[in-house]
Amino acid sequence: MGKIPAFGLGTSRLRGQIVIDSVRNGLELGYRAIDTAQIYGNEAEVGEAIAALECNGREVDPAGLAPKWD
Repeated sequence: MGKIPAFGLGTSRLRGQIVIDSVRNGLELGYRAIDTAQIYGNEAEVGEAIAALECNGREVDPAGLAPKWD
């Protein structure tokens, strides 16, 4: 099992298409930790970005996507 990276992409204040673009670009650039939580209210957009990459044949490891708050 790999370690969770020290640096991750924060999504707490991002909304709409900005979330989708930021998460997609971050994952494409090599980010492997995405800071997300239900309280941010943007989990649908984060999921949309991840799903779009997976549909394009890109594998995304959900272990790096664990939320801070449940």
